[in-house]
This record gives sequence, structure tokens and C-alpha cells, in this order.
Amino acid sequence: MRVVRIILSLVALLSFAECTKFSSECEFIIKPRLMVLDSSNPGNPAYMARAYAFYNIGKTRSEAEQWAPESFSEAQAGLITNKGSKDKRTYNLAGEQGDDTFVHLTLTSSPVMLVVVDPISRFYAYGVFEYKVPMPRMEIVVHFKEWLSEKPYQEVYWTVVSEKYELEGPPETEEGAQ
Repeated sequence: MRVVRIILSLVALLSFAECTKFSSECEFIIKPRLMVLDSSNPGNPAYMARAYAFYNIGKTRSEAEQWAPESFSEAQAGLITNKGSKDKRTYNLAGEQGDDTFVHLTLTSSPVMLVVVDPISRFYAYGVFEYKVPMPRMEIVVHFKEWLSEKPYQEVYWTVVSEKYELEGPPETEEGAQ
């Protein structure tokens, strides 16, 4: 009887271990927000935003950071370019639109380059993310700030660029105008 009890205990323990195995997947929820110069506005959802994930672009964060979209049109097409070799890569995974306020991605590899594009405001953002298992869910926000559209700017996780900057270039300084 004691042997049966031990065997049943082992079977229960093994099935519990199987149910609680950690997944190598990470669920990313990206919340793009379009902001205007009004401190009372927390940002409107970027309803048409899209997100792309790029795997196998480097074994380390610094290797992965050698990749980025070269332009708004490249970001919108789901492409990135290596800054050194100029090789181009297309996305491995396209995000799924949530309830109009977020984009959902289930990632399976780290590090990963994420690119978020808002075709309405004509902004895009990119960043390299690393995660360690277990990390079942991560929510991140990217702010597309209309008043900063003259040059790329850094957010916590992102480099954010406006198509306006690409088309018009940096504003002329007094020295450049002379």
C-alpha cells in the first residue's frame, strides 16, 4: 500500500511539474499613443498602428542594434537595414491589432527588434528588446509626440522618428543659413 501511495504521489508531482513548465514565449502588448502639446492629454491611441518583430539579427543587444529602418516607407513595409553592410531583412512576425488601443505580439526569441508604425501621424519607432524566461507578459507604451517631429528622439525603449524629419531634414541653424 505504501508503494502505491508513493507512486501516486510521484505521478501527481510529475503532472504538476508538466503543467507549470515555463514557456519560452513572451506576450508583448504595445500601446502606441499620439500626443499633442497639451500636458493634460495622456495621448490618444494610434488606431491604425502596426508592429513588426525581427529575430536572428544578432546574438547580443549591441549586434541587434546595428539594424534599423532607414525610412518611414521601409518601416511601413516591415523592413530593416544593417547600418554597416546595408543588408535588408523583412519581418519574422507581424503584430495583431487589439481593441484599437494596442498591438499584440507573441515573441519566441531574444533579443528582438520591434518596429511600430503609425500611418496616420507618419511616425515610426524601433527598439531592441531582451527578455528572460519566464516573462509571460510585458506592456510597453510608445509616444508619438507631434511637437518633436523635427528630429528623432529617444524614449525609454524606443528611437522615434517622424516622416516629416525625413522629408524636410533637420531645421536650418543660423550658421547653416549664412
